[in-house]
Amino acid sequence: MYKNNLVSVIIPTYNIQYFLDSTLESIVNQTYKNLEIILIDDCSNDGTYQKIIKWADKDSRIVYRQLEKNSGAAVSRNVAIGLSNGRFLAFCDSDDLWQPDKIEKQISFMRERDIAFCFTQYVLQREDGKSKIVYVHNKLDYEQSLRNSYCITTSSVVIDRLKTGDVRIPLARTGQDHLLWWSLMKKGFCAYALKEPVTIIRVRKDSLSEKNFGLIKKRWSLYHHHEGIPFFKCLLVFMHYAINGIKKYRF
Repeated sequence: MYKNNLVSVIIPTYNIQYFLDSTLESIVNQTYKNLEIILIDDCSNDGTYQKIIKWADKDSRIVYRQLEKNSGAAVSRNVAIGLSNGRFLAFCDSDDLWQPDKIEKQISFMRERDIAFCFTQYVLQREDGKSKIVYVHNKLDYEQSLRNSYCITTSSVVIDRLKTGDVRIPLARTGQDHLLWWSLMKKGFCAYALKEPVTIIRVRKDSLSEKNFGLIKKRWSLYHHHEGIPFFKCLLVFMHYAINGIKKYRF
């Protein structure tokens, strides 16, 4: 049985030692204190795992494991979910940041509106210091999300498992987060937005988020092969995705 007020924070890590301290600092210092912070390291070789151990020594809410072999973010997240005890699952990538009241505001928003699936506005923050707020839709169902998948960024999502039941990340190397969101939407759960930029996405030169054009073929595969969308409809939603993606990273 899930612990009712507990939020389980799911964090996969891989070779992220230079960004991990600030990410974890933004999480452990949340105004909402009833957290368990679960880090699964995917066989880092740069000192990331040693940093995790040091953080766990300082904060008893941190749970950590290291995989025996490099397996990808989907497997790491699923291992973390398997260890989790909270009613609420919150996802955070290991180089992103949360504003101090992110979880407090999100949980209040979800409880007040009886919501199972919540995301937030977010800030894109480049290494050169430039940033922009990404404004999102109030509510997304499956069809809307296909055309506007940029709206839901992984580090902004909180899921209420008391409403959705247990969840697992589909085993895809990229796009597994969207496959989970779509699977929930196909079950009838809409995603609702907390329209405050309480999530910060750090856009690194070596990150997948920066390689937007390189993800085009993989996105097509998500639509056409994983979701089984017919070709001409797939072409239409893919055009929406490509246009929105270009707009998102142009700043």
